Amino acid sequence: MIGLRMCLPNMKIQKNQALILKSMEHPDTKKPILWPGRTCCFVPANLPLIVGMILTKQTPANLLFWHWTNQTYNATLNYGNRNATAGSNNKELLMAYAGAASTAIAVALGIRGIANKILPKNMSRGTQIITNAFVAGAASSSAGFINLYIMRSPEMKKGINLLDKEQNPIDPSLKSIVAAKKAVVSSALTR
Repeated sequence: MIGLRMCLPNMKIQKNQALILKSMEHPDTKKPILWPGRTCCFVPANLPLIVGMILTKQTPANLLFWHWTNQTYNATLNYGNRNATAGSNNKELLMAYAGAASTAIAVALGIRGIANKILPKNMSRGTQIITNAFVAGAASSSAGFINLYIMRSPEMKKGINLLDKEQNPIDPSLKSIVAAKKAVVSSALTR
């Protein structure tokens, strides 16, 4: 920090510190987001999950474990980055989590079952890894869509606040269902 102070004016350091602190705070609740729920954690948290989904032997138990673990992390990330102005209850969150985890597991087991029937039993290790990556990608993306869509469905039912250029609510009593649907669907499609 001392070297940084020599190179940068004090105002710039304070501004950077403020931005770092703000990135740890949920914009709606003003409470800190737990580390696994922050977007900066996405890559470090997903690396072991991806390795596990692709490189482990594709038994039903391994598929169940790795896709359940992945969806548990995705639920944490979606919860940490939700729009809290719409509110949600534990039942809705549990339904989203169960829907996503069961979707991931069902898609992974289904595609793996089809792959086992049509692919030769003595595949090379490279072909196995490519097949595993396809299974993991299809299961994770479909479950990620379901997870985000269900977890953020209260926003689409209740609406979200409209914000001005400074990110302040225009009228806290006014909620937009149209903006909420657009936000949720555009986020879900990125999965």
